[in-house]
Amino acid sequence: MVVTDLSLKPLAIDRGAAAILTDSGQPGSEPDAIQIPQEVLEFVRNCTPAELSSGETHFCNGRFEYVCRTYLVEPQPGVLTQPVLVLHFERGGAASDAIHKVAAEYRLTDREQEALRGISLGLTSKELAERMKISPNTVRAFLRLIMIKMDATTRTGVVAKVLDYTRYKGA
Repeated sequence: MVVTDLSLKPLAIDRGAAAILTDSGQPGSEPDAIQIPQEVLEFVRNCTPAELSSGETHFCNGRFEYVCRTYLVEPQPGVLTQPVLVLHFERGGAASDAIHKVAAEYRLTDREQEALRGISLGLTSKELAERMKISPNTVRAFLRLIMIKMDATTRTGVVAKVLDYTRYKGA
Protein backbone atom coordinates (compact mmCIF):
# COMPACT_ATOMS: atom_id res chain seq x y z
CA MET A 1 0.00 0.00 0.00
CA VAL A 2 1.23 3.48 -0.86
CA VAL A 3 -0.21 6.69 0.56
CA THR A 4 0.35 9.73 -1.70
CA ASP A 5 -0.71 13.33 -1.81
CA LEU A 6 -2.87 14.32 -4.77
CA SER A 7 0.24 15.15 -6.84
CA LEU A 8 1.16 11.44 -6.44
CA LYS A 9 4.15 12.15 -4.20
CA PRO A 10 4.54 9.12 -1.91
CA LEU A 11 4.00 9.95 1.77
CA ALA A 12 4.12 6.41 3.18
CA ILE A 13 4.66 2.91 1.82
CA ASP A 14 4.43 -0.58 3.26
CA ARG A 15 6.95 -3.37 2.65
CA GLY A 16 4.75 -5.25 0.18
CA ALA A 17 4.33 -2.24 -2.11
CA ALA A 18 8.02 -1.40 -1.71
CA ALA A 19 8.92 -4.88 -2.95
CA ILE A 20 6.64 -4.49 -5.97
CA LEU A 21 7.68 -0.93 -6.81
CA THR A 22 11.39 -0.85 -6.01
CA ASP A 23 13.26 0.11 -9.15
CA SER A 24 16.82 -0.82 -8.18
CA GLY A 25 17.44 -2.57 -11.52
CA GLN A 26 16.92 0.47 -13.74
CA PRO A 27 20.06 2.23 -15.01
CA GLY A 28 20.49 5.73 -13.59
CA SER A 29 17.94 5.26 -10.81
CA GLU A 30 18.68 5.64 -7.14
CA PRO A 31 19.05 2.30 -5.40
CA ASP A 32 15.70 1.18 -3.96
CA ALA A 33 13.87 4.20 -5.46
CA ILE A 34 10.11 3.72 -5.47
CA GLN A 35 8.64 4.03 -8.97
CA ILE A 36 4.88 4.16 -9.38
CA PRO A 37 4.19 2.42 -12.72
CA GLN A 38 3.31 4.63 -15.68
CA GLU A 39 0.01 2.76 -16.21
CA VAL A 40 -1.03 3.63 -12.64
CA LEU A 41 0.05 7.28 -13.01
CA GLU A 42 -1.93 7.65 -16.26
CA PHE A 43 -4.97 5.92 -14.75
CA VAL A 44 -4.98 8.22 -11.71
CA ARG A 45 -4.45 11.36 -13.79
CA ASN A 46 -7.40 10.45 -16.05
CA CYS A 47 -9.83 9.68 -13.22
CA THR A 48 -12.45 11.93 -11.72
CA PRO A 49 -12.49 12.19 -7.91
CA ALA A 50 -15.49 9.83 -7.84
CA GLU A 51 -13.59 7.24 -9.89
CA LEU A 52 -10.56 7.56 -7.59
CA SER A 53 -12.70 6.55 -4.63
CA SER A 54 -12.89 2.99 -5.91
CA GLY A 55 -10.85 2.74 -9.11
CA GLU A 56 -8.84 -0.21 -10.37
CA THR A 57 -6.15 -0.67 -12.99
CA HIS A 58 -3.75 -3.44 -13.99
CA PHE A 59 -0.06 -3.33 -14.87
CA CYS A 60 2.86 -5.66 -15.43
CA ASN A 61 6.10 -5.35 -13.53
CA GLY A 62 8.65 -7.90 -14.59
CA ARG A 63 6.89 -11.17 -15.32
CA PHE A 64 3.94 -10.62 -12.99
CA GLU A 65 0.65 -8.80 -13.42
CA TYR A 66 -0.57 -6.62 -10.58
CA VAL A 67 -3.82 -4.91 -9.67
CA CYS A 68 -3.79 -1.39 -8.26
CA ARG A 69 -6.93 -0.21 -6.47
CA THR A 70 -7.30 3.46 -5.61
CA TYR A 71 -9.02 5.02 -2.63
CA LEU A 72 -9.46 8.75 -2.09
CA VAL A 73 -9.34 9.55 1.63
CA GLU A 74 -10.91 12.82 2.68
CA PRO A 75 -9.29 14.84 5.50
CA GLN A 76 -10.64 14.66 9.03
CA PRO A 77 -10.26 17.63 11.39
CA GLY A 78 -7.17 17.22 13.53
CA VAL A 79 -5.88 14.22 11.54
CA LEU A 80 -5.34 15.20 7.91
CA THR A 81 -5.19 18.67 6.44
CA GLN A 82 -5.77 17.62 2.84
CA PRO A 83 -7.04 14.57 0.94
CA VAL A 84 -4.68 11.67 0.32
CA LEU A 85 -4.75 8.89 -2.23
CA VAL A 86 -4.19 5.30 -1.16
CA LEU A 87 -2.86 2.93 -3.81
CA HIS A 88 -3.34 -0.73 -2.89
CA PHE A 89 -1.18 -3.09 -4.91
CA GLU A 90 -1.58 -6.84 -5.14
CA ARG A 91 -0.39 -9.52 -7.48
CA GLY A 92 -2.97 -10.81 -9.91
CA GLY A 93 -4.01 -14.43 -9.43
CA ALA A 94 -3.95 -17.38 -11.77
CA ALA A 95 -6.81 -15.89 -13.78
CA SER A 96 -4.79 -12.73 -14.47
CA ASP A 97 -1.79 -14.82 -15.48
CA ALA A 98 -4.02 -16.93 -17.73
CA ILE A 99 -5.53 -13.85 -19.38
CA HIS A 100 -2.06 -12.48 -20.05
CA LYS A 101 -0.89 -15.79 -21.54
CA VAL A 102 -4.07 -16.30 -23.59
CA ALA A 103 -3.73 -12.74 -24.93
CA ALA A 104 -0.17 -13.46 -26.01
CA GLU A 105 -1.08 -16.81 -27.59
CA TYR A 106 -3.97 -15.34 -29.59
CA ARG A 107 -2.13 -12.09 -30.31
CA LEU A 108 -4.70 -9.85 -28.69
CA THR A 109 -4.03 -6.12 -28.60
CA ASP A 110 -3.78 -4.31 -25.24
CA ARG A 111 -7.36 -3.07 -25.57
CA GLU A 112 -8.63 -6.53 -26.55
CA GLN A 113 -6.80 -7.92 -23.51
CA GLU A 114 -8.48 -5.27 -21.34
CA ALA A 115 -11.87 -6.32 -22.76
CA LEU A 116 -11.04 -10.00 -22.17
CA ARG A 117 -10.17 -9.22 -18.55
CA GLY A 118 -13.49 -7.40 -18.15
CA ILE A 119 -15.64 -10.21 -19.52
CA SER A 120 -13.67 -12.70 -17.42
CA LEU A 121 -14.76 -10.65 -14.39
CA GLY A 122 -18.37 -10.94 -15.57
CA LEU A 123 -18.77 -7.28 -16.55
CA THR A 124 -21.53 -6.35 -18.98
CA SER A 125 -20.68 -4.46 -22.18
CA LYS A 126 -22.03 -1.29 -20.60
CA GLU A 127 -19.92 -1.71 -17.43
CA LEU A 128 -16.85 -2.54 -19.50
CA ALA A 129 -17.46 0.49 -21.73
CA GLU A 130 -17.51 2.75 -18.66
CA ARG A 131 -14.25 1.26 -17.37
CA MET A 132 -12.53 1.49 -20.75
CA LYS A 133 -14.01 4.95 -21.45
CA ILE A 134 -15.45 3.83 -24.80
CA SER A 135 -18.95 3.17 -26.14
CA PRO A 136 -20.73 -0.17 -25.63
CA ASN A 137 -20.67 -0.60 -29.43
CA THR A 138 -16.87 -0.37 -29.39
CA VAL A 139 -16.78 -2.97 -26.61
CA ARG A 140 -18.90 -5.27 -28.76
CA ALA A 141 -16.50 -4.72 -31.67
CA PHE A 142 -13.56 -5.71 -29.43
CA LEU A 143 -15.47 -8.79 -28.30
CA ARG A 144 -16.18 -9.81 -31.90
CA LEU A 145 -12.47 -9.49 -32.72
CA ILE A 146 -11.55 -11.55 -29.65
CA MET A 147 -14.06 -14.25 -30.61
CA ILE A 148 -12.69 -14.39 -34.15
CA LYS A 149 -9.08 -14.63 -32.96
CA MET A 150 -9.94 -17.26 -30.31
CA ASP A 151 -12.33 -19.20 -32.59
CA ALA A 152 -15.20 -18.87 -30.10
CA THR A 153 -18.83 -18.05 -30.89
CA THR A 154 -19.91 -16.56 -27.56
CA ARG A 155 -18.55 -14.56 -24.61
CA THR A 156 -18.96 -17.69 -22.51
CA GLY A 157 -16.86 -19.61 -25.02
CA VAL A 158 -14.08 -17.04 -24.70
CA VAL A 159 -14.12 -17.23 -20.90
CA ALA A 160 -14.20 -21.05 -21.08
CA LYS A 161 -10.98 -20.97 -23.12
CA VAL A 162 -9.34 -18.79 -20.44
CA LEU A 163 -10.48 -21.22 -17.75
CA ASP A 164 -9.27 -24.21 -19.80
CA TYR A 165 -5.91 -22.48 -20.18
CA THR A 166 -5.70 -22.09 -16.40
CA ARG A 167 -6.63 -25.72 -15.85
CA TYR A 168 -4.63 -27.47 -18.58
CA LYS A 169 -1.68 -25.27 -19.40
CA GLY A 170 -0.79 -24.26 -15.83
CA ALA A 171 -1.13 -20.48 -16.00
